[in-house]
Amino acid sequence: MQIVFFRVLFGFLPILLYALVKGELHLNHSRHAHHFVVMALLATIIQYYGFAKGTSFLLSGVAGAVTGTIPLFSFILAVLFIPEEKASALKVLGVMLGFAGVLAIGAPSGEQLTSSNMAGVFYMMIGSLGLGSSFIYAKKYLIPLKLPAAALATYQLGAGMLILALITDYSGMNGICNDLQTLLGLIIGLGLLGTGFAFIIYYYIVEQLGAVTASTVTYLPPVVALLIGALLVGEPIGMVEYLAASMILAGVILLNLPLALIGGVVAIRLTSQVVSIPSIIGFITLFGIATRNGILLVSRYSHLRSQGVDLRQTIIKGSADRLNPILMTVLASALALLPLALAGDKPGNEIQSPMAIVILGGLVTSTLLNLIVIPSVYYILEKRKQ
Repeated sequence: MQIVFFRVLFGFLPILLYALVKGELHLNHSRHAHHFVVMALLATIIQYYGFAKGTSFLLSGVAGAVTGTIPLFSFILAVLFIPEEKASALKVLGVMLGFAGVLAIGAPSGEQLTSSNMAGVFYMMIGSLGLGSSFIYAKKYLIPLKLPAAALATYQLGAGMLILALITDYSGMNGICNDLQTLLGLIIGLGLLGTGFAFIIYYYIVEQLGAVTASTVTYLPPVVALLIGALLVGEPIGMVEYLAASMILAGVILLNLPLALIGGVVAIRLTSQVVSIPSIIGFITLFGIATRNGILLVSRYSHLRSQGVDLRQTIIKGSADRLNPILMTVLASALALLPLALAGDKPGNEIQSPMAIVILGGLVTSTLLNLIVIPSVYYILEKRKQ
């Protein structure tokens, strides 16, 4: 609980200063205090405590993979409580795949089911449910208030900090402050970036994209967690965990857009655009580019492996061979779209400019996906086969 308190504290202070400088905090906002308290409980206290407790029982890679259920919880709650959300067959299939992955992760790799595994999954699921339901609550009750994202994040974290100040046990807190590396990681990583800045983006994407679509940005942590657990920490994560994480990711991908969505959304935000029909066309184009580049990489890897090339050399040589085609595709697209993006204020470019802006932003994240994540995942899966 002390980690949760410090995380919220160091996330709250910077955005409080930012909101004050921007003049976005007003006394009449206090009439919505009950909504801020609910959001503090769902998205701050329940989420952070559940995740902190769950990771103490599970391997970090497995714990991170369970957080892939966040969009699935959001989808179910959105169907139940937001009338405009419809349950299509594709979305239902995504939910089934995702929860099948969670069940596979909850099962132990040994012969018996251990209580620690189930306890860890339980806490992680509680944290995921808290964050997943917060997307729905924010969309239904907070976004209609038309308050700035910085103000909403400040009020939510402020309410959470006050609650945590009352329930946190402060004994032994000096241990955190005495370790400079831990303290910096807590202030900058968990606090400033992982809490304060993250919730400003959180409210913006919920407003622009809706609850379920916004929640899909959380599908990246399961992949990152497994990669860190396997490559850096050296945790013994088995094929069951990789398969389960893949099922979770498959369920989320079936529900919404891929990683290119993040770059497109950031580009929209930075240029003060809104999500429109042209920008949606841009997202569809990004999906095609990311898929094509991924196929280029994997097909080259498979060809080299069929010739008996060592796995490490396959990754290095295959990535080098496909680096030029992928970068040429990205650069050619970017150079062609750059004039359209810059000429958004010119007559006749009202449709072309939003589409170009989304594609340019999304090309950055989709290229990172193809050049960093795909080689890493391919290496891990092939290594497990051996």
